[in-house]
Amino acid sequence: MVFWALRDKLIVLIVLPTCSWVGQIYITLEGASQEKIEAKFHSDSVDLKIHDVGGKNYRCSVPKLNKSIIPEQSKMLVKPKRIIVTLKKADGGNWIDLHKKEEKVPADFLGCKCWIK
Repeated sequence: MVFWALRDKLIVLIVLPTCSWVGQIYITLEGASQEKIEAKFHSDSVDLKIHDVGGKNYRCSVPKLNKSIIPEQSKMLVKPKRIIVTLKKADGGNWIDLHKKEEKVPADFLGCKCWIK
């Protein structure tokens, strides 16, 4: 759960546990409307705040995208039972994952067979 303050009012945002990524982000949520969604697209992140759906507020956030996007060309479409977020890739190509993964560095200098993030 995330707490978010707005003009002296505390809004509780429930982090959406399920969304799928297949070239687009699919969020299954019935009853959302375009007017009550706050979408922020940045070159390396996306953040959606979905307000007042059945008296609850939700959030879908990817703070570090795998690759860069073009925020101005990224968009969201609200359907009766889901929200579809389309991210316009800056460089094209395929993404293995939506989230950027930290590269692991071998710890050879320690003389052990482990990895350090």
